Amino acid sequence: MVVEANRKIIADQVFNLSTLVQPIDKTVFFEQNWEREPLIVKRERADYYRSLFTIEEVDKVLHYHRPTGSGIRVVKNQAPMLPGKYENFDGSLNLNQLYAAYSDGYTIVINEIDRFHPAIKALCTNVRNELNHHVVGNMYLTPPHQKALLPHYDTHDVLVIQVHGSKEWKIYDSPVETPIYNSFQPIFDESQLSGAKTVLLEAGDFMYMPRGVPHHALTHDESSLHLTIGIHPKQWIDLLSEALQVVALQNVEFRKALPVGYQNSENFSDEEIEALIEKFHRLITEFQQQANPQAGFQMLKNKLEAEVSIPGDGHFAQLDKRSALTLESRMMVRTGLVAQVYLEGNAARISFPGNTIKGPAHIYNALSFIVDTKGGFAIEELPDISDKNKIKLVQRLVRGGLLRTAH
Repeated sequence: MVVEANRKIIADQVFNLSTLVQPIDKTVFFEQNWEREPLIVKRERADYYRSLFTIEEVDKVLHYHRPTGSGIRVVKNQAPMLPGKYENFDGSLNLNQLYAAYSDGYTIVINEIDRFHPAIKALCTNVRNELNHHVVGNMYLTPPHQKALLPHYDTHDVLVIQVHGSKEWKIYDSPVETPIYNSFQPIFDESQLSGAKTVLLEAGDFMYMPRGVPHHALTHDESSLHLTIGIHPKQWIDLLSEALQVVALQNVEFRKALPVGYQNSENFSDEEIEALIEKFHRLITEFQQQANPQAGFQMLKNKLEAEVSIPGDGHFAQLDKRSALTLESRMMVRTGLVAQVYLEGNAARISFPGNTIKGPAHIYNALSFIVDTKGGFAIEELPDISDKNKIKLVQRLVRGGLLRTAH
């Protein structure tokens, strides 16, 4: 699906899934493209991603953060350059050798660039919060007339953001529909693939690539800088696995070891093998009867929350301002944090990445108000607690890392 966007669209300073797929509505994207077919948005707006990332910033990321090991790859035609070629004796990055490698046709890949760049981190956080899947950003800088990787497919979905220059993509019919995440990822010869389609992504363009769709890309007369926002999905198999874990914690039969020598079928009689199969089916029935999907969802939610890193947004300065807060002070949840509020008997608690804060049940409505209110609030607006306790609660949530003064 190829869409021609209005070239007069003004670049948004805050990027999320909606600003990536526009002018396509996000709902239409999920109905027509998500896990189904690629989406290409042509914008004719080279500066669309200017506030997100530029080619001039590549040197800054490399210089100030010096990614090493799995954080950086230098590759051409699927063949990686040995790290010893671009690392110093102490393992640190040698930028001059990277410049030389790039000049010799190698693509510079920075993995998890969202760890090093605030705007890309914000984009990944926004997409993660929208989709509830793990999200990682990578960067690819390719010189003219080069190809980094051979035809392959990914087992995660990819949002392709063309920042600078252009790149020609070849997309093929998928031999595997929606593969299992982290399963085998084959490298293809083009003769093994069918249905080739050619797409030229230019600066400002966007592409969505579902997992399992074979592809490769190459540059022509100009270099290319693009970001990939990888969406690493939790699938139904993951929910079933988590629900099985919960059942196993409650039922000892699921935790017992398989019979000694179970791999050696010659050690077992036909009756013993039949008993093993019968027990297998009995455990499936017990799982079906005891499985709690809500518990499985909660396990997945806990794991997703545990992945969230705390934003580096100058919060130490916020701590110094706590004593000056008044009822008129406007507050907001820190960007990128998602909080959940629970009422448990005589206690209320609010959980967010890195912390859980508990209090008496009567603050539940105030905590819920904080989580549900978008765009900030005045402290005096908190419901069902006294003015004195409103300020105390907000000060406590600033100290715990959830709130900050509104911009």
